[in-house]
Amino acid sequence: MGTKVKLKGVRVGFLDVYKPREFEKGDGKPRYNATAIVTPGSDADKAIEAAIEAVAKEAWGAKAPEKLVEFRGNPKRCYAPGSIKSYEGYEGNKILSAHRAVSQGAPRILAADGRTLLTVETGLPYRGCYVVLYAEIYALTTGKFQGIYASFSDVQFMKH
Repeated sequence: MGTKVKLKGVRVGFLDVYKPREFEKGDGKPRYNATAIVTPGSDADKAIEAAIEAVAKEAWGAKAPEKLVEFRGNPKRCYAPGSIKSYEGYEGNKILSAHRAVSQGAPRILAADGRTLLTVETGLPYRGCYVVLYAEIYALTTGKFQGIYASFSDVQFMKH
């Protein structure tokens, strides 16, 4: 079980919310994706870091500190320094990569009012806009992919 976080006012780096995309082309495992660009020290950054700490403690107990050293900054994990990629807007920020399995259904895409459902025809949300991302931070504790990951349920357009 993970920790839910509401990330208000984060910019979107990448977004596949209307149509799932394969992680690796041809792998047959499509998923929905959202990458949030997070300002260090912001409320969103603090919420993510607190969730990561809580999830690690719940999953690994006394071994949580050493597990976090192993996971932090790893580009294959959910929360990393923006400097690991050379995309516009990433430098000096952090990036949260969240995914949603097709089996969980499509995420809800909401207008700024938080109630109206958006469709692909609206063109919202889009890369570079600001959103509220409803995410969940969770741990995988077995197998070769042990680590801290993020999923998401809703994306709410905030502003251009």
